[in-house]
Amino acid sequence: MAMRKISLDEAQPGQMVTRPISSAAGVVLVQPGTALTPELLNRLRNLSIDTIWVEGLDPNAKPIEQVLLELDQRFAGHEHDRLMMELKEIIAAGFRPPAAGGQNG
Repeated sequence: MAMRKISLDEAQPGQMVTRPISSAAGVVLVQPGTALTPELLNRLRNLSIDTIWVEGLDPNAKPIEQVLLELDQRFAGHEHDRLMMELKEIIAAGFRPPAAGGQNG
């Protein structure tokens, strides 16, 4: 699931919360999976919540192809170093979408 951190001012009714929203005292106010409503947004503003995590991609994010190309460039010259190539693959795997049909059930 793609998620991004946004300011409460950017939040829109209908968006889905992906991480708990907590008060300054650490009390969980909103659980992940909760859809934002106008009323909930107003309550969060009144509690001085500044940022939240919601479903969706960052519109300013680089395309995956660009990220992987830059990763290749950063590791250029290390092709014969097994550990560096393993590290590159671990990093790249974090940017690739999960394979379809990966779970039975």
